[in-house]
This record gives sequence, C-alpha cells and structure tokens, in this order.
Amino acid sequence: MAASPSAGAKVSAESIFIVASFLANAVFIGGIPWGVVLLVTLAVRPRREWAGPWLETLLPGFVWLLLFHWTGDRRFFFPFTMSLAVAVGLARVASAPWQRLAGSGVVVGVFLAIRVLQHATARVLAVELGVSLGILGVCLLWDRWGPARTFSRRVLPATASLLAYAGLFV
Repeated sequence: MAASPSAGAKVSAESIFIVASFLANAVFIGGIPWGVVLLVTLAVRPRREWAGPWLETLLPGFVWLLLFHWTGDRRFFFPFTMSLAVAVGLARVASAPWQRLAGSGVVVGVFLAIRVLQHATARVLAVELGVSLGILGVCLLWDRWGPARTFSRRVLPATASLLAYAGLFV
C-alpha cells in the first residue's frame, strides 16, 4: 500500500523530522505499544502523503499521547489508536475504499494484538473491536459521502478518538 516518495509530492525534511519526533515521543512517553501502533500507521500510510495536510491528521493522536503523559491513564491508548486508524483511512492516494479500510484494519488489528498481549479480557476486547468497527465505518462513510472532504479530513480523526474515549465507558 505504501508508495515511494518519488511517486508523488516530495517529502520535506521538516515532515520527516516531525514524524520521527512523534515516533520517538510515542515510544518514550507511551512505551513500546504506542510506538508500534504509530510505526504501523506510518508503514501503511503512503509516504507521499507525509506532508503538511497529513501531519494535521496526526495531531489528535499526539494530544492523546500528551494526556497519557500528564495523567498516566492507559485508557488513552485506545483513542490514540483510533485517531491514527481513521487518519490511515483518509489516505487520498488510496482511492479504493477497500484499500483505505484495509489500512485502518491493520492498525486496529495491531492494537488488538497488543491488547491480547497485555492480557485484556475477552469482554474488553469485544467492546474495543465493536467500537473500532463502528467508528471506522461511520468515519469512512462520512469521508466518502459527507460534505466538505477537506474539513472532514481534519475533523474525523479527532471525532473518532473522542468516540473511542466515550466507547471506553460502555
């Protein structure tokens, strides 16, 4: 799914620095699981989109990382992941809906695998999977058929992460 940087817009050194800084902070602040989810997000996201507009879709994830840092509340890992999964689903170069959904699914799948390794209960995993599928479905349908695609690309990752946080209380 990822394309070479030369296949589209050139990736700036600043963009690479921002992405690398976010990855380093995810590992340093959140730990290996947070870093793995972000690394998978970067791997399935087309590199030619590693530029300004795409970096905006990462901001909600960074906010959840900071909230975790300030509070120590590990539940913020789920909204962090969902903001990144939706950001992958909003890839402009992956025009086929199944490609976008597959990329988002990979991010959610890695999250659930990590949660299994963290010994999450079956009930918690079922809730997280159900909430994930619902959020991804709604966000990707909205992006496809909703108004103002540019606006939704900026708002949907934040909305998805807020819905994920609310889903923790189900």
